[in-house]
Amino acid sequence: MRIDNLEDVTRFFKYLAEKRKVAFHPDDDFECYVNIEPGEPPCPPEECREFNAAMQQCFQVCQSVGEDIFLIGLETLKQ
Repeated sequence: MRIDNLEDVTRFFKYLAEKRKVAFHPDDDFECYVNIEPGEPPCPPEECREFNAAMQQCFQVCQSVGEDIFLIGLETLKQ
């Protein structure tokens, strides 16, 4: 997964929220998330690492263009 611009950031956040049903926070490690039922991680460890790497790219993109990653995430989760 590659995040190169703000459109990619928004697309990744929407994927997490809408398709994967993850109420994420940009600062959190995906390996720390647990589904309430059945109490297991929402994805395998290798996918968590991929999501963590993508989130780091999101931080880099947002920083490079002066956008607030947390506001983007909040707006995505509010939709």
